Amino acid sequence: MSPARVKHHRVSRFRSKYTKKNFNFKGVFFVLFLVVFLVVLFVALTLILNKDKINMVVRGEAGEIYVSSFDFEAKKITTFVIPPTAELEVSRSLGKWKAKSLWQLSMNEKLGGALLSETVTRDFHFPTFLWADSLAQGFSDGKVATPFLSLFAPYKTNLGMLDKLRLFFIALTVKNFDRELIDLSKTSYLRKTKLADGEDGYVVTKNLPQELIYVFAESLINKKETRVEIIDLTGTYGVGESVGATIEVLGAKILATTKGPSDDSDCIVLGKDSTVVGKIAKVFSCEQGKGSAEDRFDIQIKIGKKFAQRF
Repeated sequence: MSPARVKHHRVSRFRSKYTKKNFNFKGVFFVLFLVVFLVVLFVALTLILNKDKINMVVRGEAGEIYVSSFDFEAKKITTFVIPPTAELEVSRSLGKWKAKSLWQLSMNEKLGGALLSETVTRDFHFPTFLWADSLAQGFSDGKVATPFLSLFAPYKTNLGMLDKLRLFFIALTVKNFDRELIDLSKTSYLRKTKLADGEDGYVVTKNLPQELIYVFAESLINKKETRVEIIDLTGTYGVGESVGATIEVLGAKILATTKGPSDDSDCIVLGKDSTVVGKIAKVFSCEQGKGSAEDRFDIQIKIGKKFAQRF
């Protein structure tokens, strides 16, 4: 063997040994496997252990609005249908609009679909903050293939991936006889009438049927008999009472509504139980804070003028 070939052979052996020594394929594979396993385990435990309800508002393709409550504890899906011609008092002081116009109005205002969830909460006292375009209806419609489309297809929504996975899981496991579809036009919550533009439609009566209240009640809030005080600094009639009605649908008890001089603030939810605080704060897009041990109430909600303007 020539000196040049000997030298090349030694260099190749050195490089081979160096590469094996400094790049451990088995070690890297083990680390990647461990990371993937932990992520899958985390997601699985979240899906299995998290029994919190998911309440979501979805735009219907024909202009109707679907409000679905996914109960992971009872393994039940309840969906309310708001007809396209229902006249709603839209949040953020945007006036009265029909349900079928609400999604486009929300897009025009560059709010995503937030006007749907905010207006449904304001008008019907359904505690919702999650919204989605029509493809998300596949999580509740009971068809075989649509949950896959709702999970993987792109559409406008504020659902996170874990939310979608939880919805996908319950959509596949809940039987059709545990799915309930309720047309609100056939309940005392909507009254048929002729609207200002001459079209036949519906107006909200604010009379939530008692048999429907249980649908949105959160077991954690209900079982603890959560006592709530609302501190109303809005200077606007009816806002504090409307907030209180929504909180009672969640399962809490309004023990006091204290009114004070109007204050140029938004809203904050205070309490000792951070989980309950978080649930209520999300519904109204409020800040969260800690309560003190001396508080007579489990939860305090302070609302000001800025809150009234966007409610």
